[in-house]
Amino acid sequence: MTKARPLRVTEPHISLIGHITVDELRSLLTDITTLNGFANRFLWVFAARHQYLPDGESADSSVVEYCAEETAKALTFARTVGSIARSPDSTALWRTVYEPLSTGQPGMFGAATARAEAHVMRLACLYALLDLKTEIGIEHLQAALALWRYCEDSARYIFGDAPGDPVANRILTALKMSSKGLTRAEISELFSRDLKSNRIAEALATLADQGRAYSTRESHSAGRPAERWFAAHVG
Repeated sequence: MTKARPLRVTEPHISLIGHITVDELRSLLTDITTLNGFANRFLWVFAARHQYLPDGESADSSVVEYCAEETAKALTFARTVGSIARSPDSTALWRTVYEPLSTGQPGMFGAATARAEAHVMRLACLYALLDLKTEIGIEHLQAALALWRYCEDSARYIFGDAPGDPVANRILTALKMSSKGLTRAEISELFSRDLKSNRIAEALATLADQGRAYSTRESHSAGRPAERWFAAHVG
């Protein structure tokens, strides 16, 4: 819009694909961007090299041509489709998986996978269109669910059990490193006592609600009981 002759796109449909290492992603994708609805718009796919090919390997030209032709057919067909329905079998399956897909998960993993049901249905639609069908069959929904499970496992590996709150993240990391746990005073020292006590209490409540940490009370002969926090063992 800042150009003298701005460009305009009508009826846009935008797709993105990118590649990044897990370590770089974790360092660049902040808690805020993960939780504000950005991360869950993507399908996270973890990939690892399983062989070494110093001279590379050429794709079979006939396979490439076949894939191009089939993709072109699907694109042409998709442009003629007004709506897509589910078959009775896929509807029955969808009703059984909808609630688990829609149930939110805690922490950054949950934030990154919060649109599960929407992603699965979009994938099922794509599989149906690739088959030149206007109806989502059970095979299309099963394929979509299989791909989503891999994406969900990838997100779990990438984001782990990070709570999604930067303060809670730091506290949880420290608790995991301390077999004796940490008192509230020691937790405050993690932030050089610059963080307000109510902010720390909020982060601890988040960890407790997510089942990632718990506290005990220690009685002393003098003074009030001390509160000590431990990292929970999540199975």
